[in-house]
Amino acid sequence: MTDNFVYSDGSVETFKEELLEMDTFLQEITAKAGEIHNVNGHRCLCINPWASYGGGARALWAVEGHSAQLTMRASGYVKGKCLQISDNPLGIQFQPSENSYWYSDDPSQLGVRT
Repeated sequence: MTDNFVYSDGSVETFKEELLEMDTFLQEITAKAGEIHNVNGHRCLCINPWASYGGGARALWAVEGHSAQLTMRASGYVKGKCLQISDNPLGIQFQPSENSYWYSDDPSQLGVRT
């Protein structure tokens, strides 16, 4: 990702320090998949309370307004940002970054995934 990439909501990449701080708060929450919590003014969706990462397991969260990496079937990691968390249908609006295989500068291509 380039340092100057601007997402459709006008934001740029989330600073690593902010991501680490949020992760500290999130790992203290006992949540079920599909629960939305408000942490420091950010809506946070528990995707999986115990996701395996090959070297360990922990809760997996989507945080509104934060950069993230997702894995997609048959395409590997997709880097981008969670722009919005929706309640109904439950899901996230995720915009891939410009260097991502899935990148599109067309806002209509930003979908809510359930």
